[in-house]
Amino acid sequence: MAQTRPILATRDVETPFRVSLAHVDIREPDFEPVPDAQTRLGSLIVFGGHLLRDMTVLMFALTGGLTLSGIIANIYRMLARKPQTKGETVLYYAVMAFAGASVLLENATRSYRKKESSAPAYGFAVAIVGYWCFILGIGILSVAVFLKHG
Repeated sequence: MAQTRPILATRDVETPFRVSLAHVDIREPDFEPVPDAQTRLGSLIVFGGHLLRDMTVLMFALTGGLTLSGIIANIYRMLARKPQTKGETVLYYAVMAFAGASVLLENATRSYRKKESSAPAYGFAVAIVGYWCFILGIGILSVAVFLKHG
C-alpha cells in the first residue's frame, strides 16, 4: 500500500530544479567537450551553451521591441497630425524609426486579411518586423543593463 503524504510537503527527487536551468552549468565534473563540438552539424545544444538563456533574451528582445514600437506609434497617433512642414516631416521620420515596426505589422496584416497581398509578402513583412523589434529590444535591454550595472 502506498504511503500518503501531504501534497505541499512533497518534492520529487528526480527534479530538483524549480523554473529553469539557464543559469546552471549541467556538465559533469569530468566532462571534456569534443574539440569540434561547436562546428558539428546538428549540435544546437552544446553543454554549457546557455541555449535557454539565449532564447529568453531573444523573446524579451522581440516582445520588448514590439511593445516599445506600439506604445510610440499610438502616442504619436494621438498627439500628432499629418506632417505638413519640413520640421514635422523630420519628426515623423524620427518617430517612425521606433514606431515603424508596429505600423508595418498593422498595415501588412490589414493588407493580408483583405487578400491584397500574398502569403510570402506577408511573411517577408513579418520577418522584417521581427528583426526590427529585435534590434529595438536589444537596445532596451542594453539600456537596462547599463542602468543596473553602471
